[in-house]
Amino acid sequence: MMHRAGAPAALSDRARAFLDRRAVRAEFDRGLTGDRLRERIARVHGEPDERIVRLLDRLQAAYGGLRYPSGYFATPVEVTPVCEPEDPDDPLEILYAVRTASPLGASVHPDGGVEVGLDGAGVVEFPSFEALIECEATFDEVARLPVGRRWHVEPAVLRRVVGELDAGGLFGLRRRVAACGRGAHWFVGPGAAVFLRSTWWDLGLGVPPTVDVWGGSAEVAGAVERLAGGGGTR
Repeated sequence: MMHRAGAPAALSDRARAFLDRRAVRAEFDRGLTGDRLRERIARVHGEPDERIVRLLDRLQAAYGGLRYPSGYFATPVEVTPVCEPEDPDDPLEILYAVRTASPLGASVHPDGGVEVGLDGAGVVEFPSFEALIECEATFDEVARLPVGRRWHVEPAVLRRVVGELDAGGLFGLRRRVAACGRGAHWFVGPGAAVFLRSTWWDLGLGVPPTVDVWGGSAEVAGAVERLAGGGGTR
């Protein structure tokens, strides 16, 4: 049965509004939880890990069963976190935290870090699941702005642009720390936003880092273009 998503208190007002407006929640198979999971972890890995048991319980309670259109993955996604360890050589993690319509997805490490990738390749992108949701909420927010431009850049250029934007002073654009990850950077200002991403490049997928601009005046796009040293349109 589908119903509207309830937004966890750990999120910003913006992210809670995003889930209330855009997400629905459905039943899903929770797999092993509680004592059954504790027993399985001890049997497979030789010792219990209370940290991941509690983390799974929190993620399932707060986000399990969510379905929403993802700006980060550019596809509808489902949140179905499970932990069912079987091989002692495999790292202990929460799988299927995010399932997409593509081979990409996300898992969660025992420390809460969110790994984005596909089978055999992944990078720990976000420090927490909340950071991923904040990133998604920002995509939803800027979707109401006029579409700007996109540049494909070299990794060194991306790092330089991020550094320049972090230095501040460019049309009021400020880093939205809660929505950022290792290779995903949001800068938001009055009527404008910039998103810089190297994630797919870092995964070895052959997709160059990108710089996206929404809204603002031609001056904003021009200033970012000068920093990026390139051109192009969406």
